[in-house]
Amino acid sequence: MKKAMLIFMAMTMLFLAGCGGAAPAETTVPETQAPVETTLAPETEPTETEPPVPETISGTVQADKTAVVLTVANRGDVLDIAGEFDETHYVVKLENGYGLIEKRLVRLEGEEAYAGWEGYAKYNSVLYPTYALKASEGEVLTINTKVQVLEKLGDVLMVQLEDRIGYMEEAMVSTYYIRSSGGSADGGDISLGFTGGISKLSVFVPQSGEATGKVTVLTDGAEILLGWFDRGEEVSIVNEAGFAEEKEGFCTIYLDGLYGYIRQNFLVKEGEEAYAEWKGYAKYGAVLYTGSNLTGEGTKLNTNVEVQVLADLGDCYLAVSGDVTGFISKDNVSQTPIAYGGGGGGGGEWTPPAM
Repeated sequence: MKKAMLIFMAMTMLFLAGCGGAAPAETTVPETQAPVETTLAPETEPTETEPPVPETISGTVQADKTAVVLTVANRGDVLDIAGEFDETHYVVKLENGYGLIEKRLVRLEGEEAYAGWEGYAKYNSVLYPTYALKASEGEVLTINTKVQVLEKLGDVLMVQLEDRIGYMEEAMVSTYYIRSSGGSADGGDISLGFTGGISKLSVFVPQSGEATGKVTVLTDGAEILLGWFDRGEEVSIVNEAGFAEEKEGFCTIYLDGLYGYIRQNFLVKEGEEAYAEWKGYAKYGAVLYTGSNLTGEGTKLNTNVEVQVLADLGDCYLAVSGDVTGFISKDNVSQTPIAYGGGGGGGGEWTPPAM
């Protein structure tokens, strides 16, 4: 009986082994892998790239005190000032740099506004479209033309005539109606006393300083300058588009990362022939002015006095007579001596010598 039981159990085990299939393969659990240590590259500081520099050509300045304009401000603009530069200029701090503005063109913060008044044009007075009093742009007013004086800009008055704003020499506006007594006017010559503008040579405003106050601009078109050059000095003229705004009638110059503007007629570009100087003669009433606007201070020249013409600046000549250098109207220089006799200042039409 026991034997039969053993045989039965052995057969059962064989049967079960056959039905269960192969025994599962022994698997090996891999050992846990140690974490790999990674070293991150240190963060690098962003490299400051130098701003692109435009292609330039050289140019030679034609006249002393040639202004380099940074930008212009308009009436009502409020600017930060960083102190005084000299007797006639404040330093102003702008987004695109520091510049110089004439003190007469602004009002300091807290300063009382100018009290306007009604005035009357004197005989032979002139109304100009800008505070620069450019002679070629002036309009002669009838005596006693009524104007409303709005601002005083040094020796220049900003006035309103009907619906337009203009500028007049202070000496040519009367506070009262002028009554004639048989003469031609209220007496006296046209004043040559207007002064203003730049007083130093070859100077550029420092590009640093903290704001110390604010000023309000009194007139449209108030020029803010980087500085000025003298005759014969060289400048770098931008010869590539896309770097600075272009301004009609001006050359763009590049100066230590800043862009400024010089009037085209005041520069001779690289490759251009220098102006051929020539000797002329002053006509009757000629004046050699200190400013290229041909107003203000000047030296009256005797008829036929020799004038050496140094440069053609578009609206006028740069000239020297004796030991005085200045600016003279083209209409007041003759190529030949003026013949006396028969009245008149002489002269007649002429053409400057070809270059």
